[in-house]
Amino acid sequence: MNDDLKIVDKNNNFDFIDIEKQSGFARKEPTVTIRDMAIYISCSAVVKMNLKDYKTMRLSLRETKDEGHIDRLYFRPSKECSGKSNYLMHFDSRGIGVTVSGLKSVYEQVPKLKKIREGRFNDRRLFLKICDQTGLYYCQLKSNFENKVINLDLIPEVPAVYKIMFRGTIQNIGETNNLRRRLKEKEIEEIPIDHVEYSDMSHANDEQRKDCEWELLEDYKKEFYHYPPHNKQGGRKLKN
Repeated sequence: MNDDLKIVDKNNNFDFIDIEKQSGFARKEPTVTIRDMAIYISCSAVVKMNLKDYKTMRLSLRETKDEGHIDRLYFRPSKECSGKSNYLMHFDSRGIGVTVSGLKSVYEQVPKLKKIREGRFNDRRLFLKICDQTGLYYCQLKSNFENKVINLDLIPEVPAVYKIMFRGTIQNIGETNNLRRRLKEKEIEEIPIDHVEYSDMSHANDEQRKDCEWELLEDYKKEFYHYPPHNKQGGRKLKN
């Protein structure tokens, strides 16, 4: 029997069950939306995280020596108001959602987050998950071409997923274990290039990198109904 149903009356013949009202917002999957200078936390997330008991929010990353490895943003509610790590939470007038404000410097420190903020509205809404190790809620920061290089001589020799741009149009999306070498190959193929956007995938293995390429190509196809002009086919998805 559903936990939301409660036996409210009983007689010799029947067990009566009341169906209680539930907020439509609260039943939805918890999400956050990345805004210009703030992060909006949905009603369902407010309920699941018990945010009404807290005043501020800490936004945290898993410790790493390489910022390119950052793939999760953790939400750590706090009752402390002071401190540089505590961001004020503002409950909206209806008491449904929460806005965490004053995040300009956060976006500057986390390129993946900044790139999400610059994207379309649907891409700025991220689902929250629970970390098995910490019990904290977090959102996944996917590879989203957060690095941009115009001078191709400055391309690093790193594993990466990348997109080749020319006059504002995506020419090619791919993955490689050496970005500088791959871009030289693309120049030989005479693919037009005026700059390259990429995500460092040093933290990922070959399988994860290829899966990421597949996802990026499928996202492109969903939007434009075809692959980029210099992608003859989609990527290879190796992991189910």
